[in-house]
Amino acid sequence: MDPLLGELTDDEDFLELVRQHERLRRPQTERFRPNNFEKWNDVDFKKKFRLAKPIVNYLIEEISGLIASKTNKNHALTPADMVFITLRFLATGCFLQSVGDISGVDKSTTSRVITKVTRAIASLSKDFIKMPMGVEDRNSKSQAFYNICRFPRCIGAVDCTHVKIQSPGGANAENYRNRKGCPSNL
Repeated sequence: MDPLLGELTDDEDFLELVRQHERLRRPQTERFRPNNFEKWNDVDFKKKFRLAKPIVNYLIEEISGLIASKTNKNHALTPADMVFITLRFLATGCFLQSVGDISGVDKSTTSRVITKVTRAIASLSKDFIKMPMGVEDRNSKSQAFYNICRFPRCIGAVDCTHVKIQSPGGANAENYRNRKGCPSNL
């Protein structure tokens, strides 16, 4: 057998394997992406995303220039889709796979989207997060916060993170019960 002919046969075998692999590839399917503004009423929307529709709309307008895809190839995600994926992840703490399945995207895409959107939101922090300047400003913020939720000497909260506490008992014990039914403090 001619060694040159043997190499040619190996090349032909390789090409045949490539052709078989191409035939076995799973066809790409377009996944359904829901319009969350239309799909959910105001109450369910807030339960799913932890923000009201007007606030989400405002957020999309604010960061769409920072997160929009440069092209629409391969059915690129819209800024609204990206924001909904991120909000769903942050609101539920679900696994990337679960959020991706609900949103019609792969787990790796979900991860990239969440990173992109959270960085865009963080870049706006200087415009929205401000500490009170001076004693008078601090006192007015403290009074406003007290008027809202009856916590004295508090000037604000970040994501309203609750720290679980033992119930203080007495007449005001129910004032310390959070939405999950546990006594807590901010």
